[in-house]
Amino acid sequence: MFWTYKAILQVLSQMDVIIVLDATVYAANDTSIQTSVRLFFKRGVEIDSKAVAEEQPQTCCFVVEGDSCGIFETKNVDELRAQYLASIRAYSLETIVLSGAADHRQYPN
Repeated sequence: MFWTYKAILQVLSQMDVIIVLDATVYAANDTSIQTSVRLFFKRGVEIDSKAVAEEQPQTCCFVVEGDSCGIFETKNVDELRAQYLASIRAYSLETIVLSGAADHRQYPN
């Protein structure tokens, strides 16, 4: 998976395709506390959703979806969202996607 995602991210960057990161985040201490996050990236750099709207008619995008749980202990949805966004923005999109890909099996058995 790692090399496949590496190649995909490189082509998406070269073609100026917008990447959408959709995540559902759950609190570690209470999974009923959750929030959704949607971020947009172009060439690996986060862009504002308003910039995405201005790009119309954008014909395609690449969507990365996932769940994140067990990391942040909080009782507050706003705090959970803020902690998640801070952790995502501390790394590049490529690092986030490739670390997830590297954590999975690389070759079928």
